[in-house]
This record gives sequence, structure tokens and C-alpha cells, in this order.
Amino acid sequence: MLFAEHSARVPLIMAGPGVAQGQAANACLLVDLLPKIVKIGGGSLDMFGMPVDGRLLSPLAREEDGGCSEAIGEYCAEVTGHPVFMIRWGYMKYFHRDSDPVQLYDLTNDPWELENLADHSAYRLIAEGFAKEVMQRWDSAGLRDKVIGTQKN
Repeated sequence: MLFAEHSARVPLIMAGPGVAQGQAANACLLVDLLPKIVKIGGGSLDMFGMPVDGRLLSPLAREEDGGCSEAIGEYCAEVTGHPVFMIRWGYMKYFHRDSDPVQLYDLTNDPWELENLADHSAYRLIAEGFAKEVMQRWDSAGLRDKVIGTQKN
């Protein structure tokens, strides 16, 4: 129910031929495992007949720049009156819930997410970029209506 690093971060360990020894700082998601597993098994993503979420992790395994370092999350279940959205770009993480002030954290300088930078002038453009991304990805009010509509009285 929480996207804070101490509860949402899960290390991913890869080993095998072509996997470099080292560590990548890129964020990834569990959905990124499907493309990698399909490729290891000799398949391709077009075998699904529809778009598949996730990206190949092969560049990260070879210690190449994976390009994308994004993680997203949404929570719409118990103990929340409004959907909660999280976007992480690199070391910056943003939380949005319609009923609460937004939160923005610099995980490099604040790994415990103690200082909310959302209203800090030096981070204004970053916060605005995240806010735009949330608006483009999700219809929070519509999603809330759907969730409430499915609940029994």
C-alpha cells in the first residue's frame, strides 16, 4: 500500500552468459521480466498478438546504458479514498493522490524520503514534469469512480 523505497524496492539479480558482473542504477519493474524471459526462451514479443508491457533488460545485464530508468505504480485498493500514483525517473520519485499534497523526493540525497521537495523552487520544473506525466497517464477521478462502482454496499 506504499511506494516508499523501503517497501517497494526489490533487488533484481541476473546471472548467466552475457551478464556482466556489476550493478546498474536503472529502475525497472516486474513487468520488465516477461520480455527478458521470453527472449531467453527463444521467443519474441510478437508471439503474444498484442502489445506487451515491459522492456528488455539485456542492455542493463551487459552494463550498457539501459536508456530508460523509469518505474511507475498505482494503488486503488483498501485504505485509500483516492488512487495513489507513483512515478520514478532515475533518482527522482513523485507521488500523487488527489486528496493529498504531492510528494517529490531526490533519492540520491534523501534515500529515506524524509524531505518533500515538491514545493522547493529548485525542483519546480521537475515537479511540473511529473504532474504532467500523471495527468497524461491516468484519469484519477474516472478511475476512482470505477473502483467505487465495483464495491458492494
